[in-house]
Amino acid sequence: MNHKAFIYLLTLLFSLTTFAQNKNVISAEKLIKVKGNTSKARELISQAMTDSTTANNARTWFVAANIEIEYFRDEYHKLTINPNDSRVNKIAMAQSLIDAYNYYLKALPLDSVITKRGKIKTTYSKDILKNLKDLYIGQHFLWAASTFNQEKKRYPQAFNAFTIQGDIPGLQLFSKDSNISSITDSIRGNSYFNAGISAWSGGEPLIGAKSFCKARQHKYLKEDVFSYEIACYQALAQKDTAYIDLAQNEMINTAKAGYETFGNNVPLFLHLYIRGLTLNNQADIALDLLSREIAKTPQDGILYRHRAFVYDNIHDDEKSVADYIKAAELTPDYETLIEASRKIGMVGIKKIREANNNSEPTANKRQIIDCYFNKALEFATKAKAINPNNPDLDIIIENITYNIESNNF
Repeated sequence: MNHKAFIYLLTLLFSLTTFAQNKNVISAEKLIKVKGNTSKARELISQAMTDSTTANNARTWFVAANIEIEYFRDEYHKLTINPNDSRVNKIAMAQSLIDAYNYYLKALPLDSVITKRGKIKTTYSKDILKNLKDLYIGQHFLWAASTFNQEKKRYPQAFNAFTIQGDIPGLQLFSKDSNISSITDSIRGNSYFNAGISAWSGGEPLIGAKSFCKARQHKYLKEDVFSYEIACYQALAQKDTAYIDLAQNEMINTAKAGYETFGNNVPLFLHLYIRGLTLNNQADIALDLLSREIAKTPQDGILYRHRAFVYDNIHDDEKSVADYIKAAELTPDYETLIEASRKIGMVGIKKIREANNNSEPTANKRQIIDCYFNKALEFATKAKAINPNNPDLDIIIENITYNIESNNF
């Protein structure tokens, strides 16, 4: 076979293949409105979707999406007549919406032809806009997400549906449609929040954290958003040690954002932010922040406890003890009492050893017992009254009592 004949044969084969796949697209499109032919239409279009001659054709993906939407509408109509219609597969319906959306996203960038005048002409984009708008306004993607969650606990699919509901108003396709593009950020943020819940429930903490962050970025600023995002990063660090550094940094950033949003009205965020700053060698920032908060609410013992923790980490024992005493006196809750008794007792042990080694006067040693050991024992005893079954607290009390008795002058 000569070269020209070979080229001709290849061209002929390509033309025949292209013709066959285009015929499949046309046939599949005709079957869309024919009841009971969804499987056949899907079979035909799937061949065109995977064939190189038609896979880059906007019409292929447009038809594929329309097959799924028509299937959804037919099944949804059955449910409006009989919500318990056993013939209807709700999971399949919900999946058809996800598939349709993804197919439309494939079609959109392919649906543009530059005319001789240099203008961009589209064939299917207007219909895609109309169909997606109908699905969005009808809240059908939310229905799909709810179905995935309730029917089979299919959290990854629910995540996809909630995310799509949040993404649609931001599509360039809707930039000139004020009814959709003007959807408030907080409404979109609610969809991303629910996507995050689905990811969290499905054991995907990193995906969940990113969705919660997206919800915050869209002005959905409820306390739970921050709390779940922090919980996701905590779970991520436990799940995979390779993410520990990332998780710690993101927890600090999220706690900071929570504190900046709620101030000290949600103590958890301030607590985590202060802890994070301190452990990241940024104690100066933590101390400045706490001093400003204490100036605003000087009777809040938890603030003194936070500052005592920071002083403890930079080894300023005197200031740490002073703040722990203030914290335990103002807010004598269980955790504060334990932390205060532990720290004050430890500093007392250090001081009594130094006093004994330096042969200091008895009066100095008695002052140490009174100011440190007796104060530590006071707080530990109060803690034990709240919860008498804490072995760690028993050890603290034993150590304090031993030092008082062995240094009884």
